[in-house]
Order: sequence, then C-alpha cells, then structure tokens
Amino acid sequence: MSLLNLAPNPSASHDSADMHQALRFYRAIEAPILSSPLRTRIVWLLLFCLGLLSGWSLESSGISLAPGTLPGVGLPVLGLLALSYIYRRFRPDPRIAALAHMAAVTLVFTTVAAILSYTVIALWHPPLIDGTLVAADRMLGLDWLAAYRWVMAHHAVHLLFHVTYYTLIPQMVFLLVILNFLGRIERCWELMGLFIVSCLGCLILSALWPAVGAFGYFHVRPDEPYLQIFQDLRNHTLTTIDHDKVQGIITFPSLHATLAMLFAYAVRGIRILFPVFIVLNALVFMATPFIGGHHFADLWGGVGLTLLTVAVVRLMQHKSISA
Repeated sequence: MSLLNLAPNPSASHDSADMHQALRFYRAIEAPILSSPLRTRIVWLLLFCLGLLSGWSLESSGISLAPGTLPGVGLPVLGLLALSYIYRRFRPDPRIAALAHMAAVTLVFTTVAAILSYTVIALWHPPLIDGTLVAADRMLGLDWLAAYRWVMAHHAVHLLFHVTYYTLIPQMVFLLVILNFLGRIERCWELMGLFIVSCLGCLILSALWPAVGAFGYFHVRPDEPYLQIFQDLRNHTLTTIDHDKVQGIITFPSLHATLAMLFAYAVRGIRILFPVFIVLNALVFMATPFIGGHHFADLWGGVGLTLLTVAVVRLMQHKSISA
C-alpha cells in the first residue's frame, strides 16, 4: 500500500460523512425500541404487572372471568411462544419467530386491557363528561344528532362507514403479517409499542373522564350492547366477564380514531401500503362518530392521544439510538 493511499482524501471524508448521516437517518426511521433481549424482558414484565393489576381489580370489583377464559388465552399463547422459540433456535427465521412472539404479546395484552377497561368503570365513578363534550362540539358548530340522521338517511354512506369501521382488527393482523414478511421487524415492534402505549393511555384517560357516548346521551340506540354493559358496571350488577363477548366500552378518547391514525403512521414510507392505509383510515376516522357512537370531541381526544403516543414511542427509539 502506498503512502498516497494513506493520505487523507477530502472527497472520501465528505462521502463518509454523507454515508454516516444517511445511516443515522435510516436508523431514526427503523430504530429499534430497545435492544431485543431488553425489549423482551420489559414487555413481559409490563404484561406481568398488568396481569397482577387486572387480577387485583377483578377481586376488588367482585367481578369474575367466565369459565375457560384463562385456558382459552393461555394455551394459544404458550403455543405461539413455543413456535417463536423453534424458529429462533432450531429453524432460524427471524420473521416467523418475531411474528409468533408479537402475536403472543398481542393476545395477552388485549386480554388484560379488556379486563381493565371493565373493572376501572366498576371501581371508579367520576361524573360523566358527555355534557361537556357535547358543549365542545356545539362551540365548533358541530351537531352530532343532525349529522347522524344525515348518515342514516344515505344508505350508501352508512354502508361504507359500517364496513370500514370494523376493519381495525383485520388491519392489525395484516400489519403484523406483512411488516414481518417484508423484513420490517423493527417497524413491526414500533407498531406494537404504538398499540400498547395508546391503549394504556386510553384506559387512563377514560378512567379520569368517563363518558357514555353519543348513542347513550342522545338516546338514539339504547339497545347497543355496550351501553347496557356500561350501566351494569357502574351499578355493580355485572358479575362475569365473558372474554368472547367483550365490548368496547371506552368512548373518550376514541381508541378507534387513535388506532386509525397510528396504523397509517406505521406504514409511512412503504409504497402502495401508505396511500391505501391513509384512505382506508380516513374513512374509519369519519365513520367513528356514527358507527361507534362517539361525540366529535372524542375524535379530537383521539388526535391528542395519537400525538402523545407517537412522541412517547419516538422518545424510546431515540433513547435506544443513544444507548
């Protein structure tokens, strides 16, 4: 090697700086939320703590789980974790291993979150804030009842809203599969972080500021199952939670609106998927007041929760890069 080759090259230094900057940009986009072993320990520690909290809340509220609930959740979780272990240790495929692991985490988290969404209403009875939410809507010139009647009078609009509103669960499943299939495992873990943080934020905010929702406030659809469950929980007449028949009973802030925005955010920068998810979830957002019985103010609460969730997850990513 000649001395000439060892001499500093300004152009090479400039190129190296550009590459370093590009690498940092890429890492910022696909930044891991903590290293994999640490992330696994933290996630399962969180789930363990939430499980203890849900157990305490069931005991304190006098509510029990329907027979077969724990085996019905625990056995699939054990199967998924075993599958993840096999594809991590014996037949290495990080995509299948990660997908099975995330599916197990999702199943456990949604179970304990559903329990807590019920028990927090049974244990904590702040005044309902529906009157305040309706007043906020009217200050913005929004009339929920008039808008609802317009949607119901236009069958095509109502059908479109009804179909798109119920796509969130299929969207979550699709995203877990497709992001792992594309090798975007860290992006998929980011999605998991967004999902968990937003659900926990929604639980906390709904406990502080409960609402019965527009269907109950305006007495439009009093036969909605969630309304009866909500009232039974506040009256302490609901004694058993059937996991197969759990209803979404949180209205403020709107978790539907939050997840719609977060799912679109999760596929940012991915061709084809991003524009499709923007359109689809814009429809979910617009459908939420009329199919889910939310006040318009619930949507603005969902926007705020979305921004807070993204900020928390990005802070976790930043800490991971800095570490």
